[in-house]
Amino acid sequence: MVKVFTGTFQKKNNDTRSMTFVKIEDLPKDFLGTKVKNESSERTLPEGLELVWDIESAGFRTFNWKAAVGEVKVEILEGKEEDDFETKHLTEQK
Repeated sequence: MVKVFTGTFQKKNNDTRSMTFVKIEDLPKDFLGTKVKNESSERTLPEGLELVWDIESAGFRTFNWKAAVGEVKVEILEGKEEDDFETKHLTEQK
């Protein structure tokens, strides 16, 4: 089971960014271990910003909850495998 979020936020330059993402705490530990280079370094983000895994870009991105435009949708998908986080499989099945 994977919680997949889809949301848009307004960037500092007033552009908007839309992304489909999985929260870090929802990623499988094995998958996360292959992506994190320096586990001893912890990054603190300002309030409202959250580090997420962008499914479409297959990379870490920051989502700005304070600048969210409209509703952030969440969908729970069953039976997702680790490899699905590397591809657009999750977004194609919606």
